[in-house]
Amino acid sequence: FGSFAEGPLDLYRAWAASHPPDTPAPGGGDSRASAAARFARGLRAMLALPEPHVLLVWHALAIRYVLDAAEGLVPAPLMITPVQHAVPHRLGRAEVERAADLLETWSREPRFRALPGTMTT
Repeated sequence: FGSFAEGPLDLYRAWAASHPPDTPAPGGGDSRASAAARFARGLRAMLALPEPHVLLVWHALAIRYVLDAAEGLVPAPLMITPVQHAVPHRLGRAEVERAADLLETWSREPRFRALPGTMTT
């Protein structure tokens, strides 16, 4: 989030809505594309673990990207459906692999999906 890390979420959302996914957040933050690539790497590391079940605790943006990607949706410029706090989301191995694949691919040539009533960036 860069300089938005400790500020009001509305300021970040306004910036996010008006900048393409490969633009780094001001103040040394990640771009959404580089964040998606990092999320994919984290998913791959988790998939490599020998345990049959893994608890993953992430922030809302990462969770939204993964849940959407598991359904075959590339990221949107803003979270259309907020992620509720402290609600578990159970994904099987195939869903996590699909999310990692999609986020990894999307991060190389990022284009947001359109929000309802808008055009893609």
